[in-house]
Amino acid sequence: MATDPLEARLDRVETALVRLAEAQARTQEQLAQLTAGVDALAEAQRRTEEQLQQLTARVDALTARVEEVASSVARAEDQIALLARETGRLKGWSLEVRYRDKAHAYFQRILRRISSVPAEELETLADEAEDKGVLSSDEHADLMYADVVLRGELRDGRTEAYLLAEVSSVVDPQDVERAVRRAKLLARLVSPPVIAAVAGEWIAAGAEREARRLGVWRVLDGRVFSPDVPAVEL
Repeated sequence: MATDPLEARLDRVETALVRLAEAQARTQEQLAQLTAGVDALAEAQRRTEEQLQQLTARVDALTARVEEVASSVARAEDQIALLARETGRLKGWSLEVRYRDKAHAYFQRILRRISSVPAEELETLADEAEDKGVLSSDEHADLMYADVVLRGELRDGRTEAYLLAEVSSVVDPQDVERAVRRAKLLARLVSPPVIAAVAGEWIAAGAEREARRLGVWRVLDGRVFSPDVPAVEL
């Protein structure tokens, strides 16, 4: 009988040890599961970092490509602008030649018995005027850039006159100003009156106002407008 309590206590200790072992086993299992979860999370993070690196590399490559394309577009725009300027210059030169070669047709409503003033003759007049102090060297050079210089007779009589015209596809206020300025320079060299004119396909509204204010004739696509007749509605 004396050993019964001791055996009972031993049974309880053994039971406690079994329970403790079971709890430890469960703890180790949970720890293994947690470790596996941490490993999986680490693997997922590694894959995410790899994907991020790949994406960053693709973005960098795409950025470089965009910059390359932007540079190519900028170069193309520069070439287009240059081509547009050259086209405009060639078109302007073509118009100058047309108005000079067909002066009898385009300007016959202003002058009759028209003849072109050769560049050599104009240069001689300007050179002599510079020698006499009538023109400065800059004014001499400016006059020689005139697009069309003609002489003939005014249609309202037999009075001899000159005509100086500036030609542009689209006549702007600068064309009007050049025509007036160069006509005044030519008027210093010759006795007959000098008519200022502009010629082209059409005229800007601002240029039209200036032309009428300054008494400049307009020859637009074959139509002739005197200073007192509007060429466009303002």
